[in-house]
Amino acid sequence: MEIRSIKPQIMSLGQFYQEEASTLQIPSIQRQFVWDAEDIKDLLDSIINGYPIGAIIVWEPTTQFPSAPLMGKDLKVHTRRYILDGQQRLTALMLVMNHWQIQREDKTIRTSTISYVPETNRLYMSGKKGIDVSLIVNAAQADVDSLVKLQRKR
Repeated sequence: MEIRSIKPQIMSLGQFYQEEASTLQIPSIQRQFVWDAEDIKDLLDSIINGYPIGAIIVWEPTTQFPSAPLMGKDLKVHTRRYILDGQQRLTALMLVMNHWQIQREDKTIRTSTISYVPETNRLYMSGKKGIDVSLIVNAAQADVDSLVKLQRKR
């Protein structure tokens, strides 16, 4: 039995979204996405306050297993990478990046808008109070991407 090494990586949400999200699969043994908007709000609150949100564990076996893509349609790629831990968190973050809606094969996953009020550093359910978090994340991501590119050139 071949022992493969563990390769920890740290990446921004935008980098993950651009480079990894389309290649990841959710094994069929995993439960469906069950988080509601309140769970997503709690995750975002942890991120805003700098609390740990846990690692994402991805496995790249030599054998393929029944699965569904994290987002979009199954691309039938030869090498598959499976999310073993963190599917709820990753799906929640992909919902934020995609303005509260993603497609997973033929199923649409949606959630309610979550807003942020900078003056109070609080999150709210609905877009009636504060700024839509997905708009903030997507606007800020361009700045993060530019910074990462500059750092890579050094």
